[in-house]
Amino acid sequence: MSDRLTRRAAQRDALGVSDSRGARFAQVCSGYAGPTFADLAAVPRWLMLPPDQQIRVARAAGLMRHRAAIDRELSGPRLAMLAEAMGEDLLDAVCASDAADLPDDGAPLPRPDLILVEGWATLHAGLPVIFAARFPDACGDAAARAASERAVDLVLAL
Repeated sequence: MSDRLTRRAAQRDALGVSDSRGARFAQVCSGYAGPTFADLAAVPRWLMLPPDQQIRVARAAGLMRHRAAIDRELSGPRLAMLAEAMGEDLLDAVCASDAADLPDDGAPLPRPDLILVEGWATLHAGLPVIFAARFPDACGDAAARAASERAVDLVLAL
């Protein structure tokens, strides 16, 4: 299969749309027109990655969200626990990235599992509203979309 067809299939999968003729016929008969080319173009890159890579992107997004708290953290054992949970290479890459435009609410560093939850929330918030049927918290937040794209770039660079 060509790269273009593979990418198109991944986009349709990300939208939760079947590519079979029978499914398309059923959609047309029920009045659903299916996704437009604009919908396909709106599929973020992280959603087309394999599940293990998606988790790493969510971790990166969560770590970037708490980058200022990581920089303020003085506890070596706590940072070691974070590195073990998130992946040392990922934590190092986030800490080495530019933090000028990352948020800082002054909050302390949360537990690693909460960082992952916030990473997923960021990824989902950045999804266009067309994804609301599959991801109820999809709201097309531009800042979250930019953060998710930055997280993808970071993960793919490792």
